[in-house]
Amino acid sequence: MVSQAPALSITLLLWLWVAAATPPIPSRSVYQPEELLLDLVSGPLQGRSIFLLHDSQSGFEVNLNQVLSHISSSMVMIANQENFSMDQYPSGYVRGENYVAVMLFSSSPTNFLNYLSESNVWNPTFLILLAMNTSIDTTEVVSHAVVQRSRYLVLFEQHVVNISKVFYMFTSYPFSPEGHRATLGSWSNKTITSVVDLFPDRYPDLQGAVLYLASWCDDFPIIYVSGDGCIGSSLDTLSLIAHKLNFTYEVQRETQDQHWGALENGNWTGMLGDLKYNGKDLALNWFLLNHNRWKAFDALYPYYAEGFGFLARLPEPAPRWKNLTYSFTTNLWLIIVCSTMVVSCMFSALMPRHMTEGTVDHIQQIILVCAGVVRQVVDLGGDGRWAWQRVWLGWWWLGCIILTTAYTCNLIAFLTVPVYTTRIETVAHLAASDLRSFLQLVSIPLQESTMQALSIKHLQGAFLLHLLGLVAALLILLLELFVFCLA
Repeated sequence: MVSQAPALSITLLLWLWVAAATPPIPSRSVYQPEELLLDLVSGPLQGRSIFLLHDSQSGFEVNLNQVLSHISSSMVMIANQENFSMDQYPSGYVRGENYVAVMLFSSSPTNFLNYLSESNVWNPTFLILLAMNTSIDTTEVVSHAVVQRSRYLVLFEQHVVNISKVFYMFTSYPFSPEGHRATLGSWSNKTITSVVDLFPDRYPDLQGAVLYLASWCDDFPIIYVSGDGCIGSSLDTLSLIAHKLNFTYEVQRETQDQHWGALENGNWTGMLGDLKYNGKDLALNWFLLNHNRWKAFDALYPYYAEGFGFLARLPEPAPRWKNLTYSFTTNLWLIIVCSTMVVSCMFSALMPRHMTEGTVDHIQQIILVCAGVVRQVVDLGGDGRWAWQRVWLGWWWLGCIILTTAYTCNLIAFLTVPVYTTRIETVAHLAASDLRSFLQLVSIPLQESTMQALSIKHLQGAFLLHLLGLVAALLILLLELFVFCLA
């Protein structure tokens, strides 16, 4: 009995060492992929929208209907990798953080990943990879460029430990010396209960990596040449970030093709072309975030914006004497003058036919009509004994009173407030102006007042009254002619 004690102690210590080295195993001896998906959708992914992509074999191995019945979110998308087409889905489904992408594969998904890499749209923020077959080289899958687009990534891989199947979790730290495959431990639905627990931060820092800038040192004050190097506000900001995240960078003085960065004939040029084709990591020059650039590249929120302004010298006030004409528009002035001339001629031409004594002074008749325009009192005397004359002149003078009253009231405003020429306030005003030579501003011709003058539509009532007066005078004239003929 004494000789067996050391052997028993050694055996006990060896058993304790093996137990300590073995990762904790879930209570279930066989943990199926279907059970893992159920734990995910009812645990850390509860309430999240899910985009599930599977190949043909994994679709048979997993009861997707049972998994769907446990998803609490109303937004669930399922697609077969063999029939998947990027054009069938809006960019919000396959890009950003709206959906958690879950990819199941029983064979190597390299062909499918190569198809996804052909488009710049695919870039889900959260990506889960579930390997259904232990013979798949998951290191190659995780290190694929299209997989590395996702900010948060976790790979589930099934392992056999002590005759029990468990799932181990892996992720990728792109800048870590250990490579793209890092172990997170075994899956446990008791310890991993939230998205934060499920998805580790893949970029705690950049591990001293060197970033190659797609830059052009000709963008003051963002980045520009100073001495033998480049300086600027963006480089100052990037230096602070580099110190915090532990990385360095190399600046590019100019692009190879001497272009800024645009989509031409389906290919990117300039700095954006360097990002796409020449292995550059970051562009920090000034860019307008249009639809094509937003669709093809990731960009941070704009921290600096600039605009264009147009400066013009304030025009001098218009001459004071021109205020007398600003009360009415040009068209209204023309109508008033024409109406006065027409009424004067008609009144002077019709008077001789109905005067029984002496001759008619045409100048006097014209003065009778024009007197109403200037609001002067006129004695009709013997010339106004015909009723139609009185009606005609009465309506005319009433219309003139309305016009002169409106002119007087509006004139007060123009005499009180100085009138300036029209100012350029918008780009449309600039395009409509006569300014063309390299934005060299010249004096703007006086075209119209900035204050609203009375137009024809404002005095429609006065002209209607005048028209009614003419009709009434015509009727009375016909009646007098009828009575004169009977006599």
